[in-house]
Amino acid sequence: MSQCHFILHRHVLFLQVISIEYPLQMRFSADALTELNSKFPEGQALSRAAFANRVNYKERETFILKSPIVKGQNMALSIELLQDNNLLLGVHTIDMTYFVKPESQLDNESHDRAMTVTVDDQPVVSMLPERMRNELCAVRTNEEVITISVFLSVNQVGEVQKVQPARCVIQPKFELTYEDAEAIICGKAGQSPPHMIQILMLHRIAQMWRKKRLGITAAYEEPCTTLKTTPNAYQLMEEVTATVNCIVAQVLLEKYPDQTPLIRQLKPCEAALNDWKDLHTQTARNSVALLWPFMDKGSNENAMFPITRDDQSETVTLTHALWERLIAAIDEGHVDEIQQIVATPDHVPLQGIAKLQLDELTETPRYVCSSETDADRYCKFLAMPIYIRFTMPLHNYIDIVVQRLLTTVIDNKKTPYSTAQIEDYTNHQTKAMLRAQRYGKALQAKDILAYLQCKPLTTHPYVQSLDGYAMRFRYPVLSDMLTDFGELVIGHLGVTQDVTLDASGSVQLLWQQRIYDANEEKHTATSDDDIAQLNPNR
Repeated sequence: MSQCHFILHRHVLFLQVISIEYPLQMRFSADALTELNSKFPEGQALSRAAFANRVNYKERETFILKSPIVKGQNMALSIELLQDNNLLLGVHTIDMTYFVKPESQLDNESHDRAMTVTVDDQPVVSMLPERMRNELCAVRTNEEVITISVFLSVNQVGEVQKVQPARCVIQPKFELTYEDAEAIICGKAGQSPPHMIQILMLHRIAQMWRKKRLGITAAYEEPCTTLKTTPNAYQLMEEVTATVNCIVAQVLLEKYPDQTPLIRQLKPCEAALNDWKDLHTQTARNSVALLWPFMDKGSNENAMFPITRDDQSETVTLTHALWERLIAAIDEGHVDEIQQIVATPDHVPLQGIAKLQLDELTETPRYVCSSETDADRYCKFLAMPIYIRFTMPLHNYIDIVVQRLLTTVIDNKKTPYSTAQIEDYTNHQTKAMLRAQRYGKALQAKDILAYLQCKPLTTHPYVQSLDGYAMRFRYPVLSDMLTDFGELVIGHLGVTQDVTLDASGSVQLLWQQRIYDANEEKHTATSDDDIAQLNPNR
């Protein structure tokens, strides 16, 4: 068997093993598809009843900002200046409560699947049939769309003055990609490009919200390969959706304090976090990504460091492989790229270790019912006091549940769910989310193993700990797959001095044995006294 056929065989075998370990429903049941085609025949428009009792927003200038990573657009935006100089921001999401009725076949199947699973080059495992995602429920320009909309009245300093959810009918007037929005924000789209005003107004609001949410840590953005060329457009959408989802959580909690689903991620326990701070205070001073444990309570603007001697280094040691990339960014004047290189902890050995240890202390995000929590409703990964999402109903079942709750708020009715039902939904959604994450990691591990069969991979491990027996490594670049420590027994190295960490966290190994060249001439011996004449170069 050739090497190529062997690698292909192993690749197929890995996929078969993963499919057995993580069984995903690729096909929909005949009952669900029959129900879909019966209620919404192909080629037929929605009945006029679907558009009844809705706010007519078709003449307003709504638009689509097309995400490069979300399959199937299910949201549009609008922004306009009001007479009181406030801005009216609208977030319009496809109204899935009309298409997926409780206890229907589609409802049962989407509940079982819980979410759409998308992993790189693998087929999309959709929560809803493809026709719903790409045709029936897709938000497209110049087509009527029924939506659940949330309107925010925002003043000139970014404060939300009024919140109004509503059922609407919209007709998006144009569509922009993230690249289009990025060019407008960065002033690279030429003079007076179309739709410049809307994007710049949204960008201004988003930056104010981001600064309020993250404070001085707003300078850091988690690395994302897909979006690294459009960071401003990505941040714009992140802030708009994060803020409106947080406000939706507030609206629902006020109306249904014991029947609201939430996404929770608690902060680390105080004792463990204090131990981390004691160990990494000086390292955290040089990284905005590591500042949040030191933030003054109630303020994102001040990092409260303990009073110590002034031994903060004026330099930051970067991974050597990034040097040429940093020089190129400096030469081309790419300030965002320079900032991202320096601010990313994985690029700085000591900061990489600190971030890995901090991540290990932090709870995995999970869905909970509001009845389960009171003071502990915090969502750390978004730095939000409370959070739930309604903006992705094509891809997460819990978003459909939230939309149903929002419609009862609009109609001023009682909640359609009991506390026990919300608890079941949130537990099921958490299990589905964790299963999808493990599935994604398994596929990534498969790809890494296939790569390593072809050529070695330089990983730049960091020394996590060192004692008289062994060095233990961590691999930040591959932290999702290489979760265990790599260990190198010092005795196996044959070094002649004790191995220690220096002030920068580096390890130096010293051997004092001569290494000889076997290609040199052999030793010779004289015939007189039979004493060997050694060749010192051999």
